[in-house]
Amino acid sequence: MTQHHPPLIIDYLTEGPQRGYSFTTPTHAYSDETIKSIWRNAMPRGQGWAAYIGAKSLKSFVLPDKRIVIAQTEVTDRADESGRRGIRRTQIEVFAPADYRPALTHRLGQFNAGLQQDADFHLAQWRKTAAFERLGPQIKRAHQLIFTHAFSTLADWQVIEVLLLKIAIHPPYALRQFGNVLSFTTLALAPHEESLLTALPADRAATLSKIPSLAVT
Repeated sequence: MTQHHPPLIIDYLTEGPQRGYSFTTPTHAYSDETIKSIWRNAMPRGQGWAAYIGAKSLKSFVLPDKRIVIAQTEVTDRADESGRRGIRRTQIEVFAPADYRPALTHRLGQFNAGLQQDADFHLAQWRKTAAFERLGPQIKRAHQLIFTHAFSTLADWQVIEVLLLKIAIHPPYALRQFGNVLSFTTLALAPHEESLLTALPADRAATLSKIPSLAVT
């Protein structure tokens, strides 16, 4: 796996003339178009992150130049200048297409066998019920598929990350119509302007209307 440039960091600045979220690492190695795309897409959507301190969200998306981003956001216990907690910090890595799946496979290999087996169980159940094929037309209309799971503990949510990694590495046939690289977000708090494959806590998915979803129970 080769990375042509060092990782980028988006963090929250509480001091100085420009307070708020900003790139805190140099961006000169990237084009303006790339930086705009990363800024627009790297962080998961939604409000109320203070309830998810310690959680991590992994996102993947394709840049205009066809390179692929893998961005990991961590919900910190830091507070902004008004005292609101849940500040997020995102590390962004940019990969050539040939290096993308090896990078995902490496990350998947860091999860224990129990989580892998749990994810495989859900995938097997969806194969039996032809879930992706059944939802295919709806996914095409919405250009999104939501995965829902009760958010109980940080460790329990990891099964979602394993599931989406497995799907991204080996997409089911019914999802291949959406391209060779399936954008995904392993934890968001709102579906709008999110990835093709997006995971939401079950209580955050109650307002879904026309977006197809699969429950991970």
